[in-house]
Formats: sequence, C-alpha cells, structure tokens
Amino acid sequence: MKPIFNIRYLIVITIVLVWVAIGIGAVVNGAADSVGATVTAQSVSVTVEDGVVAYSTVATSGTSDTLAGDLNDIQHAGNTGNVNIDLTINGMNSTSAGAGWTLADAAASETYAHKFSTDAGVAWIALATSAKNLDTALAAAQTQDFDLRIYTPTATTDYNEQTVDVTITSSASS
Repeated sequence: MKPIFNIRYLIVITIVLVWVAIGIGAVVNGAADSVGATVTAQSVSVTVEDGVVAYSTVATSGTSDTLAGDLNDIQHAGNTGNVNIDLTINGMNSTSAGAGWTLADAAASETYAHKFSTDAGVAWIALATSAKNLDTALAAAQTQDFDLRIYTPTATTDYNEQTVDVTITSSASS
C-alpha cells in the first residue's frame, strides 16, 4: 500500500497554507494611508523705533514731550511677529545717583508723572509701574505710534540725571 500523503503532496499543501496565511495577514493589517499636516510657529515680537527719548534738562514743575512742537521724537511700536499682538506700556520709579523720584499720576514733591498719547497729544494717559494698554490686536507688520510727556517734580533734592525708562510688552491677541 501506498501512504496517503506523499512528500510532494505535503510540500504543496504547506506552500498553499503559507500563501493563505500571508493573504489573511494582509487583509487583517489593511492598507496604510497618511494624514497631511502643516504647522507654523507663532512669533510674538515687538520693536520700538527709535526707542530713545532725551528730555534733557527740565525745570521743576516743568514738562517736555515728544510732540512736533517740542522734541519732535514720536515713538513707533512695531509688530515684527507673525500674529496679531496686544501691547502694554509701563513706566518706572526713576533711578539716579541720588534718591530718585516716585512715578505717580501727577507731579508733586519728589514725585514725577510720565504720560503717553496715541492721538498726537489730544489725550494723555498716566503711566504706572504696572502695565496699561497701548494697543490691541495690532496686525503683523503694523505699528502703533505714541508720544511721551514727562512732568518733573514740583520740588526735589535730587538734581542728578534721572533714568525714567518706559517698557513696551507684547502678547498674542486672543
């Protein structure tokens, strides 16, 4: 008698089963596809041109500003990022070789006021050591012009040169 299975028959059956298994694996695993995705990094940035105001010597109880009739030195805050930004502005208590002056809404003894205007001096807003709004939703590549005005103390014992920096800060608009 001959065996039911011969070696050739066994090899053919094995090859068929392997190919069926590969086929079933391909069906189970399915086909691959992809999702196209892009991203742009957010850049929040501001520059101030020219960024320097030299009030020079101002008498006590005096004022000086960046308007055309005085220093003619308007400042420009520019959005150099790629998204709309909100701008804030704040002042500081002055520093000097002496005691310095305190920043307030109005000048007084040993106290000075520093104000800004975005409408060429029609309205002045007092700076504070905390941030105030300068502009909202300023578009990329756009600028916000502003003027500054200082009001020196009504009386002082510190006649040294004072540093009265102004800081402009940007944040992404919501």
